[in-house]
Amino acid sequence: MGIPRILTDNFQGIREVDWLAATAIFYRRRVLEEVGFWKKEYRMYHEDVELSLRIRRNTGYRLCIFSDPLVQHLEPGTSQSARHHFYYHFRNLILLQKEYFPRNIFLTLLLYIPANIIRVIFSRESWEGKKGYVYGCLRGVLSGLLIKNSSVVSD
Repeated sequence: MGIPRILTDNFQGIREVDWLAATAIFYRRRVLEEVGFWKKEYRMYHEDVELSLRIRRNTGYRLCIFSDPLVQHLEPGTSQSARHHFYYHFRNLILLQKEYFPRNIFLTLLLYIPANIIRVIFSRESWEGKKGYVYGCLRGVLSGLLIKNSSVVSD
C-alpha cells in the first residue's frame, strides 16, 4: 500500500478502492461528521487521498468507484503558478507519507523525487518551466519534511 496503481482492466459495476479522487466525489454526511473534513495542511493536492485514507483507517466504511462515469469535466481546472502547483504537490505528498506510509519516504526521496527532476530537466519544457518545477519540488519536499501533521477542518 502507498504506491498508486492505475486501474486499466475495464471493470464493470462497482469496485472498492483505497482512495477516491475528489474531482467528482460524493460522501455521506455521517462519514464526514465521524472523521472530520479536510485537514488544514492540505491546501491543495492530495487532500482527497488523505481524507480517503483517514476514512479507511478510522471507520469500517468502504470507498467505492463506479465503472460508468457520473460526471464529465469539459475543461481542465486552473491552478496557481507552476511553482505553487509543484510546491503543494510535493509538500503534500511528503505529509501524506509521513502520516500513512512513513516507510515510503526514504524511497520517495531517493528515487521518486530525483527521477521526476531528471525527467523534467531532459524534457522539452522551457528553462523557466524547468526552474519552476525544480524550485517548487525541492521547496515542497523540504516544507513537507518540516511541517508537523495536525489539524482537521470541521466546516
